[in-house]
Amino acid sequence: MKVIDIKCQDSINSSLNCCHLEGPKDPLHLGRYNQIYLFFNLPAFLEPRQIDCAKLILYKAPPFGRRDENAQCEENRYYLFPLLDYFSVYSCKFCKPAIDTCRRVVFYNDYCKSYTEIDITSIVKDWLDFNIENKGLLLVGSGHSECVFYESNRSDFVGMRPTLRLFCSGISPFPTPTLACADCDVVINRPS
Repeated sequence: MKVIDIKCQDSINSSLNCCHLEGPKDPLHLGRYNQIYLFFNLPAFLEPRQIDCAKLILYKAPPFGRRDENAQCEENRYYLFPLLDYFSVYSCKFCKPAIDTCRRVVFYNDYCKSYTEIDITSIVKDWLDFNIENKGLLLVGSGHSECVFYESNRSDFVGMRPTLRLFCSGISPFPTPTLACADCDVVINRPS
């Protein structure tokens, strides 16, 4: 099994009240009125059958939230949706980008971990199978969810940028061209 890590190409923080243009190192805010848009550029050589598992990994940034014993409560519930429209920093000035509610993924903030890991295997396979176009992901909190801070794609800590980790099988390290046999006549001229 091979592991492919794809770093986030673009990450944007947005609020229900207004667009939030981050500074170069600002963390992403998720929860209450804050939502996150992410985009990952998938390799063209991948096929859905090669993907065994796909996980979105988000690394937490300060300030860190409180510790809650009831990890499955409504205040700790977050959602991930694949986007059906493109997003931009000005998306809040227009109609919100459409989301695919049928492919919603529910996840929770584990206060004991320095990261959040979300299984999005079915979404990645649908992108690769062209069932839906890869226009990015939207992460939102429930109505009363606590705000969680994550590193963005502009973080100084390159290893802590949002990552899409693909566990693959049937992939060679270098794409192998398809070879075929062909009949041919070879004439060898020998010097006299």
